[in-house]
Amino acid sequence: MRLSNDPQKTEIFRDAGLGLFIHWGPNSQVGTEISWPLYNASEDFIKKYYALADTLRTGEFGAFTWGPDWPIVVKITKARPAGIF
Repeated sequence: MRLSNDPQKTEIFRDAGLGLFIHWGPNSQVGTEISWPLYNASEDFIKKYYALADTLRTGEFGAFTWGPDWPIVVKITKARPAGIF
């Protein structure tokens, strides 16, 4: 892989401001990081962690919807104080 530091390729980020990345993965069901819990974990925990993928139902809580009706908890406690909304 070759990395580039071409200013034209990064220009969009200069004025974009603060962004928000939210990952709706199986780990969001139990409030853990995406992969750190797997480091040095027991086999039982690893099996339970990967089994979470079978129970994730993104359609039930609007994971694919972004807008004014988005979960107010995210807006108030995280994003709004950071200046995103």
